[in-house]
Amino acid sequence: MSVATDRWIPSTCSLCYGSCSILGHVVNGVLVKIEGNPASAIGRGRLCGKGVSGIMTLYDPHRVNAPLRRTNPEKGLGVDPGWREISWEEALDEIAGRLRKIRAEDPRKLFIQRTTTNTSVRAPMAVFAAAFGDRLQADFETGKLSGREYHRAVTARLQAEVPYAEFYRMYGDIFTEILATGDLLRRLHTRYPLYLLSDTNEIHFGYVRETVKVLSVFDQCIVSYEVGAMKPDPRIYQEALRRSGLPAEACVFVDDRPANVEGAARVGLHTVQFESAEQFAADLTRLGVVIP
Repeated sequence: MSVATDRWIPSTCSLCYGSCSILGHVVNGVLVKIEGNPASAIGRGRLCGKGVSGIMTLYDPHRVNAPLRRTNPEKGLGVDPGWREISWEEALDEIAGRLRKIRAEDPRKLFIQRTTTNTSVRAPMAVFAAAFGDRLQADFETGKLSGREYHRAVTARLQAEVPYAEFYRMYGDIFTEILATGDLLRRLHTRYPLYLLSDTNEIHFGYVRETVKVLSVFDQCIVSYEVGAMKPDPRIYQEALRRSGLPAEACVFVDDRPANVEGAARVGLHTVQFESAEQFAADLTRLGVVIP
């Protein structure tokens, strides 16, 4: 069998606090070897046995690669925790809900414990801890801060000097069109008016308008930083209905977050929780939507 792809990919080992630079040898999408990266000052091409054995961690059949929720509250030696696999959406929504509760009560209650064996997470954790409890991101997403004001606040907090143009690209470049979903939206656009309802900010939305072509299928874009409210606040759904001129019962709201779907249902919209383009199309058909 011929080899379709054969490449070495630079990365970082996270199996101890050394965080050595590594090269992964990937053949036909399968990691087959890990070596030290001689081009890096961290390790200078050398790698310990633990780093080399990282491939065993990746392909361990017992590796945990999905969120697990404990279902048995009883704890102790020999007690089955009753782990149950849940989706990433469920896990993130649960964590976000708990963090919101802590922030609302007293941000000082938050305790962050990170592993001591991976120094690469130190900076992100420090930034998160510094930002937790204030309204910087929420103020940006609801239009209380402009892009340049947000840039100044973030760079001051991080004690970094990053020109706005460079910050704009780094901060904005996080969106990639999902082809199957984009195709479905373009087909729906030939028959129905489409409205984008998004929690976003001046930089993200500005960058998306410049780079993501599927945005052109939407008749109007209702964005949180212009409305001054974020989902699931009823005001943003009501603004979308006002601009569309349609009654709630004539509209279908689609979102991948359960809380946002529930918020839309509370104002009378038909709702679909997005999981995949195929499921999205099937649910629309069930609601009587004709897909060209």
